[in-house]
Amino acid sequence: MRRATLIGAWCAAFVPALAGCGGGEEKPEPSLRPVRLEVTAPADAAIVRGGTLDVRGRVSPAGAHVRVLGRPADVTGGTFIAVVALEHGRNIVDVAATAPGRRTTLAAFRVTRDERVSVPDLAGVGAADVDAADQPQAAAVPCSAELAQRAGRPRRGRIK
Repeated sequence: MRRATLIGAWCAAFVPALAGCGGGEEKPEPSLRPVRLEVTAPADAAIVRGGTLDVRGRVSPAGAHVRVLGRPADVTGGTFIAVVALEHGRNIVDVAATAPGRRTTLAAFRVTRDERVSVPDLAGVGAADVDAADQPQAAAVPCSAELAQRAGRPRRGRIK
């Protein structure tokens, strides 16, 4: 008698749960339309000289939220703008657009910050020829991130 009660309790608990497995038709998730995202400036692979960059673009629907490098961008009437800080050398900037009832859209582009440094023209000048009052003229030359590292400046790994 006790065994029959246990079997009856087991059937009452698990048979209804098993009835939903398999044979029933599952309704597919409705397909969400993606947010429309267009980055209008800067172009991919752009080379810039400054430490900051204006990222601009368009988004639809107009009320979508845009994040550039994880930070909120200003969105007005379907256009967005964000100012981001750049590291020396190569940078990758990511942009994400979200809206309720829409699928998130992502974009990324590359930007290289080309830094110029002043290097004195020391051709033909010996250490004894230079004193504090008589400094040679400096010339602007490009400096890559690799040269900056060799000069002892640490390179940061994360874009701010």
